[in-house]
Amino acid sequence: MDSLYPHEQDALAALGEPLVLAHLLKEGLAAVQRERYAEAGALFTVVRAHLPPEHLAIIALLDAFLLSNTDYQQVEQELQAITARFVEARATQRVHVTALVKPLSAWVERIQACEAQSVAYDLQALSALPSSVPVTLPQTSPLPRLHLTEERQDAEGLSVTCFGQFIVRLHGQPIVLCANRKGQAIMRYLVAAETHSATSDMLQMLFWPEDEAETAQHKLHIAVSSLRRSLQQGDMFSSGAHYITYKNHSYALNPAIPLHTDVDSFLAYYQQGLHQDGERVACYERACRLYTGPFLSEDLYADWSSLQRERICRSYMSMCNVLAHHYFQARRYEEAENWATAMLKEDKCNEAAYRLLIQLYVAQGRRHDAIQQYRLCEQVLLQELGIRPLAETRIAVEQV
Repeated sequence: MDSLYPHEQDALAALGEPLVLAHLLKEGLAAVQRERYAEAGALFTVVRAHLPPEHLAIIALLDAFLLSNTDYQQVEQELQAITARFVEARATQRVHVTALVKPLSAWVERIQACEAQSVAYDLQALSALPSSVPVTLPQTSPLPRLHLTEERQDAEGLSVTCFGQFIVRLHGQPIVLCANRKGQAIMRYLVAAETHSATSDMLQMLFWPEDEAETAQHKLHIAVSSLRRSLQQGDMFSSGAHYITYKNHSYALNPAIPLHTDVDSFLAYYQQGLHQDGERVACYERACRLYTGPFLSEDLYADWSSLQRERICRSYMSMCNVLAHHYFQARRYEEAENWATAMLKEDKCNEAAYRLLIQLYVAQGRRHDAIQQYRLCEQVLLQELGIRPLAETRIAVEQV
């Protein structure tokens, strides 16, 4: 895909904005060649939105790719989930293999010894494992809960802020995590994980992908030990509770210790607002006030956090949009402006937010502000994406 086909080049040359659209197509093709399909999809979506309907050949090609890309992204997410499950299943299988090999090998050796000595043997007697062979079967029962009073559990609870800056609090007081950066990252990973746990293999693969297994395991042990010490030192009650547990080759945040995160509250308010029309605005406002910055900003470039960050960001933008339009329709323009501005703070190329601000200023008779907002929108879109505002945005400012 080094170039367009001849009939596509002819169509592109006839476009009203050939240089801009050609640049976006070129960038999109480069992204495709590097297998950065999400980036290519975003660029091609912009091109598709600005193509006149008569350019059927290019439109058909872009539509086919975008449809296929949607399916690809979904399958890729499913593959990532399956891969994570495979790694965990493999680790569990290794535990069972370890428990199986020594006892059965010893049993086979006893039978062979009897045969070699022409000694009669009783299979029923031999079926009992030799007492000299220690057998440790993997434990599959849930982690036991500590016997704590309700008051004591609250005292030992963890409170974590994931938006903006990652902060861990014990008993309401912020603590300084270990100096080991991998240990800090492991804490963030465990907090973000749905089950608040991860296998040893998974952590080694994520944080030491280039190291040999033995080296990675050693580094993981050092990082977790450092993390545990910092949590224990932050425990003002010196309760002796194990904040990070290890069982079945997996590390986990102790489920017996209450964990409260701003992300859990954010998502709870979001879901509540989705299903309760009468409480939607109030729930969305509570959720959005918790969003003080990107989810786990310390891990912006980590693959494991990107999907969750994108989903949370989409939820936040959706709620801001609902709030902005709600207050605009209620003619509470200052509040509507605040939520539209919040959208632009998160995504400065969000044309819908610019358009809403223009409509707000037009409704208030603020002609100069509306024109300035349109010019800002035009400047940002041109600089960042190489495109001009959509016709509906231009129409909004023309109503001044």
